[in-house]
Amino acid sequence: MTQAYNQDTFWIEFEKDLARAQARVIVQSPFVSHRRLQQLKPLFSTLRKKNILICVFLQQPYSWGARHQLTAADAERNAEIETALEWFAAAEIHANLRRDIHEKLAIIDNKVLWEGSLNILSHGKTHERMRRLESRAEVQAATSAHHLLDCETCKKQIVEQKLGNPLEQFAEIRQRSSLTQRELGKRVNIDQSNIAKIESQSRNLSIATLQKLTNELDCKIVLVPNWILPNLSNLLDKLTADEGR
Repeated sequence: MTQAYNQDTFWIEFEKDLARAQARVIVQSPFVSHRRLQQLKPLFSTLRKKNILICVFLQQPYSWGARHQLTAADAERNAEIETALEWFAAAEIHANLRRDIHEKLAIIDNKVLWEGSLNILSHGKTHERMRRLESRAEVQAATSAHHLLDCETCKKQIVEQKLGNPLEQFAEIRQRSSLTQRELGKRVNIDQSNIAKIESQSRNLSIATLQKLTNELDCKIVLVPNWILPNLSNLLDKLTADEGR
C-alpha cells in the first residue's frame, strides 16, 4: 500500500510510525538542523528508552575535517553536524557520515518505507512530498540500494560481541533483523513469552532450539577452543580497524 503526504501531513503519520516502532528505525537525511533535531529529540529518546535501535545517515560535507579557509556557511554547517553527532552519541543513536548522499529515507521495523524530498532531520518550512509504503519488498530494495544496513557502529558491535555468550547478544541480533519477539516466535513456532525468557537467559535452551533460532536470524553456531581465543580476538580487532579506514 502506497500513500502520499506533503510537508504538513507527513509529520503526523511519521510520528505515529515512530510510536509503533518495536525493533529498529533507520533515517537517511543528508542535512541536520538544530531546530528540527530539538523537535525530534523527545521522540528519539522515547525509542531509546524502549531499547529500539536508531541508525541515522547524514551527508558528510566536503569541508568536513578542514580547519582552515572555511567559508562562514561551511563552518556553520560543520558546527551544526558536530553538535548533532554529540547528542546522537550521548543518546546511543548510531550516526554515520557519508559522502554524496542526497536521498531522503526512513525505515521502521523493516516494514514501512518513507521516501521523497523531505529532509527528516532538517526540514523547516519548504514544500515537500513523501511517500509511505508498507511493503517488505520495497523496504528490502531501498535498504540494499542505499546500503542502509551498513551502519558502522552496528558492524563494530557485532564484531566485538562475537566472542561473548550468544544468549547475551540474542536480543540485539533479533532487533538488527527488525523482528519483534512475537514475529520471531511465529517463525520458529515458539511462544513470545519463551522468546523473552531466552533473551533474559531464564530458560534452558536445547541445541535444536538454538539451531532453529540462529538459522532464522541468519547466524551460525561456532565452537572455538579456549586456546585460540586470544589470536581470534586479535584478528577481530584488526578486522574492526580495517573496516573503520
